[in-house]
Amino acid sequence: MWRQYDLYYSYTDAPDYYLKGLFAIAYFKNQEFGVAKSLAEYAITQNANYILPYQIKAYIGLLTNQHDLALTSLDVLVQIDADNQERYQFLLGLAHYYNNDYTKASDYFLQMQSPRLKLESLRYMIDMDKKQSLALADKQEFDKKIYNKLEQLFATENLSGLVDVDFQAVFDWYVYDRLQVGSG
Repeated sequence: MWRQYDLYYSYTDAPDYYLKGLFAIAYFKNQEFGVAKSLAEYAITQNANYILPYQIKAYIGLLTNQHDLALTSLDVLVQIDADNQERYQFLLGLAHYYNNDYTKASDYFLQMQSPRLKLESLRYMIDMDKKQSLALADKQEFDKKIYNKLEQLFATENLSGLVDVDFQAVFDWYVYDRLQVGSG
């Protein structure tokens, strides 16, 4: 890590906010999130349109369960980095998911266009529906939602993107969960 610092200090023509961003990444990779966040915030005060410090703060917020930090940083990123808007919207959905705000999470997850993010969003939406259905006496509405989402997940065009957890979700929903609650 020290070689990185020496390298960064050798950048004599780089603006200070850029160097702070590079140092923030180094501390982030070293899981020193407090230092990384402080450096990112300092870089933002020097250049409010510099994308990297917002990304660092967003990831720190997601990794450390500081969802408000992630949400505010991602809201800015959606505005200033149009090239990666869909990724930020997915992460906004994720932050709302972890904040147990399933309505807002679904709003973001439903906007996904890329096949990979669509599949990942479906996985989260299935999980949200499962969690919501467990709290209800009449689960038929959520059963239909989950069934429809599982059908989407296992659609022919998605088969190459499926992972082990998808098959586990089907098994859980159709066998294990039903046995647990005694609905056979």
